Amino acid sequence: MTQKFEFEVSAEYYQFCIQDESSENLPEWTDEEVERLLAVKAGIIGVGTISMGLVRVVVEIGECEPTNDIDGWDQVNECNLQVQSGRLVIAGITDTDAFLFGGRRIDLEPGAYRIRLYYGDVSSPIDDRFPTDHYRIVVWKAAPGPLRILKRRRTVSTSSGPNWLTDVSRMIN
Repeated sequence: MTQKFEFEVSAEYYQFCIQDESSENLPEWTDEEVERLLAVKAGIIGVGTISMGLVRVVVEIGECEPTNDIDGWDQVNECNLQVQSGRLVIAGITDTDAFLFGGRRIDLEPGAYRIRLYYGDVSSPIDDRFPTDHYRIVVWKAAPGPLRILKRRRTVSTSSGPNWLTDVSRMIN
């Protein structure tokens, strides 16, 4: 049986995080991670966005790996996350509501998980006033495996220049 959660998450600095509640890490973005819109560190995953504002995020907790349902998505990545605390948090990097007031938490059995990230509308022109990018996160309990890029987006130009996420990352790291 699949559990489904829908959130609006603040994509501050063109990113939001999926993390174990006990993690104190923040994502640190390399050029390679910026290109794939994914930064992985112990206990935390940084998800790169193309807009800075509220983005729609759907989280599905399943019992097994999803079928290869990548059609209709601009990019699809897959990686590991160790959830030691038994709680998964979906939040912007300075999202005090999620951390202080209990918002966007999902209870999980502690252990190793695979995370498949689907990126929608990330190949379109960017307008931060009206973000259209959206994200689907599928989580299932599984042994760790390699980071995989199942589908790569076509690159879009932005009003901020070609290295917008790299520049922002350098400011906050």
